[in-house]
Amino acid sequence: MYYYYQPVVGLNELTGKDKSIIVYPNPSKGILNISSSNIINSIEMYNNLGVLVSKPEIMYNNQIDLSSLSKGMYFLKVTDGKQYHIEKVIIE
Repeated sequence: MYYYYQPVVGLNELTGKDKSIIVYPNPSKGILNISSSNIINSIEMYNNLGVLVSKPEIMYNNQIDLSSLSKGMYFLKVTDGKQYHIEKVIIE
């Protein structure tokens, strides 16, 4: 009997070694800054159940406003066309 292991996430996502996209401050009061070496195509916010709760627009200086979301933990998915980056974000 053979078992094959197929990882769901890449090693870079687990270890945090991918520095092409940086999200700060974290935790946040509602305004997040996103620094990327590539052009950002889309941003999506998911709750801890994996439900899409927001698709914020990028504001001036690569900022997004998340003040309409309730306090808690979310997952931010940033897509730049070639790859995507998922970051855990805490809203205070």
